[in-house]
Amino acid sequence: MRLDLEAIRKDGYEVSENFDDDLFVIKQFAQKELCVSSVKKAHETMKVFPHRKEHNGVFYSFDVLPSNTKTDRIFRTITFEESKRSILETDFVNLFDLLNKFQNKYVLNTQIIEEDKVRRLQLIHYPKGGGFFDWHSHPRYPVNYGLILNLSEKGTNFNEGATEIMRNNEEKICVEEFSDIGDLTLFKYDLKHRVAPCNPKDDLVFDVNGRWTAIMPIY
Repeated sequence: MRLDLEAIRKDGYEVSENFDDDLFVIKQFAQKELCVSSVKKAHETMKVFPHRKEHNGVFYSFDVLPSNTKTDRIFRTITFEESKRSILETDFVNLFDLLNKFQNKYVLNTQIIEEDKVRRLQLIHYPKGGGFFDWHSHPRYPVNYGLILNLSEKGTNFNEGATEIMRNNEEKICVEEFSDIGDLTLFKYDLKHRVAPCNPKDDLVFDVNGRWTAIMPIY
């Protein structure tokens, strides 16, 4: 299912870097202030949740090369189920509303989410000192296009590390070359992708720095 770029632009979004509908970027999708405040709130929220134990629709995971996963990673992540929207902090609600509105109108369109599938708001932190997520891919649907909202600023929160997406099994696209804080990347969900190590020569530190992203998976 292709995206209607004309309709997206008509609604006031600035579409940049279109790679034959495989990948493109919505510039300044979210305000920088919302990105920064959401990161601070996520960092504080992560401190109070136990590792890999769901609590009232909230799931937190602190992964440093875990042995029971298919894909190598160093990151921490917190996930909120869509049905728990009413209990979320304001910053998370605002993020959810932005992504939810866009996904419903342009990405899912008339597509039906199966009853056993749940949409989630997920924030991921790739810490300075080597935070990463190795190459992987997903089935194309029901997500259609993956959404990655950049919540961090290169040169301020990190210097190295990027989302990288593979086209035609040979062309590697480094999203951070044309994406900044507040920008939204969309890519065909079955394209192979990874997050390259964040400042790998630094000490590993889990704070508000590093790379933070917000995504909206359906599973």
